[in-house]
Amino acid sequence: MHYSNMTVRSAAASIRSYNLYGESAGLPDMVHCETISARSKLHNWELAPHRHARLHQLLFIASGGGHALLDAERYRLSPGRFVNAPAGCVHAFSFEAATEGVVLTIATEVLDETLRGGEGLRPLMARPAVLSAPRGFGALMRLVL
Repeated sequence: MHYSNMTVRSAAASIRSYNLYGESAGLPDMVHCETISARSKLHNWELAPHRHARLHQLLFIASGGGHALLDAERYRLSPGRFVNAPAGCVHAFSFEAATEGVVLTIATEVLDETLRGGEGLRPLMARPAVLSAPRGFGALMRLVL
């Protein structure tokens, strides 16, 4: 992926907003889960800059890797890392072919109803990030599939 910070910022007005990448239909369920490869291989492993108005996404990289762009910051993706992409965050991905992992998409209404204000999770989830997954995170994500 060759999106520079300047390109993303200057193209902000033309950033597409999707429910799921490439789809304009409504989200089929309040929580949607699929493999990274299910959608990425349809787009030659490149997902152009886009955002989701009312959806929060978590991606877990099990194998392979690539790069992520989150609000103009570029990150390296590798096994054992996860991506936090809150609603409204402009994000893009360039995956190595055959990258595997899980994408969990959650409607913001679900998060609003389940996250408690005082537990401290809401401010952490509001920030785009690529982090090392805690122990057991990958197994938990695969259970949701």
